[in-house]
Amino acid sequence: DETLARQLVELGYRGTGERVKREDFEARKAAIEISRLAERAQQKFSSLLQL
Repeated sequence: DETLARQLVELGYRGTGERVKREDFEARKAAIEISRLAERAQQKFSSLLQL
């Protein structure tokens, strides 16, 4: 489906011929989002320490 394809591209996934089940995609997406949030929190914390 087109929405899923767009989300995969947004996550940086490039086709290798591997099919991804919806639940695997959602798990990968959640892991990436958690990583992004942790990185942002670390950046904010670091900037506060520099004040």
